Amino acid sequence: SLDVLLERQKRASLPTMYGERIETEAIKGDRLRVGVSEVIDGGQQVIVLFSVMNTSRHAILLMPPQVQLGGKIKSGRIVKHERWAAAEQLDIIDFRLSHRRLATGSRADGVVVFERPPYKQSNEQLFLQMADSGAVDRPALAPIGFGVNSLRQEDDHGIADNRN
Repeated sequence: SLDVLLERQKRASLPTMYGERIETEAIKGDRLRVGVSEVIDGGQQVIVLFSVMNTSRHAILLMPPQVQLGGKIKSGRIVKHERWAAAEQLDIIDFRLSHRRLATGSRADGVVVFERPPYKQSNEQLFLQMADSGAVDRPALAPIGFGVNSLRQEDDHGIADNRN
């Protein structure tokens, strides 16, 4: 149940937090920060447990979480430049948030369920995207990594074991 997972996330320690720019740790200018604690890979559906911190100087109202598949490409012959080449929003099946309104310095915890994309390019990555209603154009992005936890039991060859 998502409510049980949300309670587990509330008791978890704060994960590594990311802001508007995922490459840096600078908090300056970030209105909120988000971090992924756990990823549960259920085959076609993926469950992500996360936390959000309000780093602004006033209360904010959180928008529902989004999951984005994005990738950067390098261009240029001599000087390589990276730029975002693709960004696709994935459908959210269900989510839970402990709080929608966050005071300054407050934490909210959440769980989001989305359908795994059928494929992705090698330069693409999944991101959890959180924004506040006053600045939807400046969301916080946290990378979603797989392999942290799994609902399926696998044998030594990496093939799902369905003998239960």
